[in-house]
Amino acid sequence: MPSFEVAPSYRTAYLRRQGAYGPDNAAQIAEVKRWAEQAGLLTEDAILFGVAHDDPTTTPPSQCRYDAGVVVSADVVLSGSGLREGSLPGGDCAVIEVAHTSEGLQHAWSCALPALTESGQSIDHARPIYERYVPRLLAMRRCELVVPISSAGLVHAGRGVSTSASVLVNDEEGQSCE
Repeated sequence: MPSFEVAPSYRTAYLRRQGAYGPDNAAQIAEVKRWAEQAGLLTEDAILFGVAHDDPTTTPPSQCRYDAGVVVSADVVLSGSGLREGSLPGGDCAVIEVAHTSEGLQHAWSCALPALTESGQSIDHARPIYERYVPRLLAMRRCELVVPISSAGLVHAGRGVSTSASVLVNDEEGQSCE
């Protein structure tokens, strides 16, 4: 079942690659990690991310864009790093924890997202869906898919967000959604 949060807006440093999604994305994030480590940014609070901008079922593989990056504070200087400055917008999000494997992420994209919308949540397509990698979860070979959702699709209880959506995801060997 996903959890829900109000994600903050982040300043980011990222590399963009254009081409088929796959193993090259891992090499791209490894390059970002090397830079972040040299810059002293890979702490226990570090947030790495990946954004697949295009739907590979409707976009030719050669035109699919993927950003791999790291969240950075305002005082981090990017000049000379080869990385671009960007941002991830904040707001209401569903967070789906999955196995940090190609299969786990593929399962989340193909199964958990439709299950989320079937449970009554509305994906906010004005903001990107992103993969979030934090050291605490990576140590357990896990990561998160952060899905921006419309506030109108949430059930609010006072100022808190209800976590009553019924979405079950099994990203282990069974690869099933219920």
